[in-house]
Amino acid sequence: MMKKLFHYLSFLQIPSFAIALFYYLQPLWMPDHPLESVNKGLLFTGLALSFVSLVEMKKPLEARIRKMLLFLLLPPIVFMFSISAYWLIYYPEAMSFASSLMVLAIGMLSILKLLAVESAAESPAK
Repeated sequence: MMKKLFHYLSFLQIPSFAIALFYYLQPLWMPDHPLESVNKGLLFTGLALSFVSLVEMKKPLEARIRKMLLFLLLPPIVFMFSISAYWLIYYPEAMSFASSLMVLAIGMLSILKLLAVESAAESPAK
């Protein structure tokens, strides 16, 4: 029952990515508030990445690909957490942008969790 619910919830990633793409492209035809559009795009991208972790993988990833993804995702996550914490502390006027970066970093963390759970499921019990 819960697997089916998570499966259907994972489909929310598609409209979330589409909404994020809309906000990323919005400054092209409405250049009034480009940072506000990018801010909303980051927020919806983080939300979509969180829904990605609900997908049940049919075929496990190879260890080589998993390591590559971990090394590619870890530095941006640390950077986004640190820069958003810096903005939250020193620039209160950038609070909405910092919170959007925080949501994006949490979404990327959910993908890291997905990769870690797969590797734990693959390793034999000792």
